[in-house]
Amino acid sequence: MTNRAGHGLANICIFLMNPVTKLLLDGDTAAFGETGRDGRYELSGATPGRYVVQFSDCNLPTRYPSQLYPDQASIARARVVTIRAARVTPGIDATIGTGGSIFGVVTGPSRRPLANVCVSAFDLTSFSFGEALTNKRGEYEVPALATGRYRLEVFECLASGPSFGGIVKHGVAVVAPRTTIVNLKPPPGGTLTGTVSGRSGGGRARLGNICVIALPVNPRLSAGFGYTGPEGHYKLADLTPGRYRVLIGDQYCVLLNVGGPPFAPQWYNGRATEATATPVTVTGGHTTSSVSVTLVPFGAITGTVTSQGDGPVKGECVTAVPFRTPADPFTGLTTPEIAITSRSGSYALLGLPPGSYKIEFSAGCGDSGFATQWWRGVSSAGSATPVALRNSVISGVDATLRR
Repeated sequence: MTNRAGHGLANICIFLMNPVTKLLLDGDTAAFGETGRDGRYELSGATPGRYVVQFSDCNLPTRYPSQLYPDQASIARARVVTIRAARVTPGIDATIGTGGSIFGVVTGPSRRPLANVCVSAFDLTSFSFGEALTNKRGEYEVPALATGRYRLEVFECLASGPSFGGIVKHGVAVVAPRTTIVNLKPPPGGTLTGTVSGRSGGGRARLGNICVIALPVNPRLSAGFGYTGPEGHYKLADLTPGRYRVLIGDQYCVLLNVGGPPFAPQWYNGRATEATATPVTVTGGHTTSSVSVTLVPFGAITGTVTSQGDGPVKGECVTAVPFRTPADPFTGLTTPEIAITSRSGSYALLGLPPGSYKIEFSAGCGDSGFATQWWRGVSSAGSATPVALRNSVISGVDATLRR
């Protein structure tokens, strides 16, 4: 790894990227490397496959822009590198030039400079990114950016920072090694408040530690999120003025909300999907109150698995496959739920959000020799009968297996 003068560059990070999903494989330590003092690196132990290679400056502060092999700023022009088992792939080098930057002043609604405010820049084409913190004069500079068009976002990042509504600018052009001037004036922020309760066992109680997400109708705005306090109240402050759809109780919000109560998420006002949610208007400098909901428990599907002539089957995999069920808005996923039959052949699929599911019965969780089938006794998912679930327990979803 060298600069344009031919000098080796230290602390340049090397990442492997899936060429299809465009996701960095940073969950695999073998998919990461870093150059030494002389600019050389060796990335070993990676899973054989085809990858795009990204080089990113890991020095603080950054001095060089991110780029893709071979010396490209755009992922569309990057060359796919094949890694083969027990073989070395040599010559995956890079020469990195000087990057461009974005400079400007952030002023608040009162036209005074805003200090201790974060500014981030990200280009989806080149995967080049950077961040900066404004000084006491409200000035910021995001350095070491590759040529491209950036999404520029201003947001609060320090508890001691000023209060304002976030702002996002799209299509900010950077041509390395030049500096692009962009002054930013975030508007006064608005506030959403409400209360979250849960209904269970014929009663209702206020719920703490419930995630609340405000997703803007306009995708160019930023989302806001927070949690309810012990008495079930929440407050989302400093939202950019606009219309939002509010999701309450998402189980994947931030740290997976571990230990949260077993209530199904819902959109305001009592809706199952984002498309049907009631939008809420946020006005700068004002509070929109009483955006409240009552959550209901997750649903469940139960049944018993037997075999022809042999009685209950222990160790059968039972999978609830979402069918026309809305994806989780935080992860974008519709995740199957799996249960394993007990000695009595019974199973319970718990924690299911409202929706329709097709139930698969397959060997491999302790038993063997049985043919895979779907409820009600059919051999394919296409002909399976969906189970419609609405915050209740549906029992009697049974199966009789054949070898």
